[in-house]
Amino acid sequence: MKKRMKRFLALGIGILMIGVSACGSRTPADTQKEQKQEQTAGEQEQQVGKDQTDNTQNTQETEDPEPSENSEKESEQSADVNDQTFEEMTQALSQYEEGTAGASLKRLQAAFGLLNFSEQYDSTQKDDFRTKLQAWLEEQGEGSKDALRLKLEELDPVVDRVFSEGISTMKEELSDAGNPQKYDTYSQEKYHEVMEVIEDVINS
Repeated sequence: MKKRMKRFLALGIGILMIGVSACGSRTPADTQKEQKQEQTAGEQEQQVGKDQTDNTQNTQETEDPEPSENSEKESEQSADVNDQTFEEMTQALSQYEEGTAGASLKRLQAAFGLLNFSEQYDSTQKDDFRTKLQAWLEEQGEGSKDALRLKLEELDPVVDRVFSEGISTMKEELSDAGNPQKYDTYSQEKYHEVMEVIEDVINS
């Protein structure tokens, strides 16, 4: 009986020693290696997430933004005309009356008043020009539109001569009129743009 107990005890001790030996076979180096692998895997997951976020941000930055309605409206806003040149033009037109003393010289001054204004004019000033012209005609009183229409017809030959012959052929006349020209040459296209607005206001 005692021999059998000793045999069981020895067998149990042997099994226990085997278990301890198996557990002891895991060295600290193995444990650190596993921890390092787990840490590396975590860092790789974080890096992948960061790369995806960066790619999303880069895609958003490189996409061309659509023009806003405000930017389109700003580009369409009209500019103001040159008040001084506008006043010089309307004053010259007011002073010109066919059949009165000095009418030929005043005709030149009125024609170049229009030409000088048209040379600094561009299409962005259209709305402001229309508003100022309407206000000026109202100040002139009843019949001002018909009077302006008649004056423009009488100025046509002078303007046509400027475009066809050039102001170099008019030096003596211009000198007598006080040299009302501000430019050596004039744009026929700009003049027509100004006349379109004037005619539109007169006929409205």
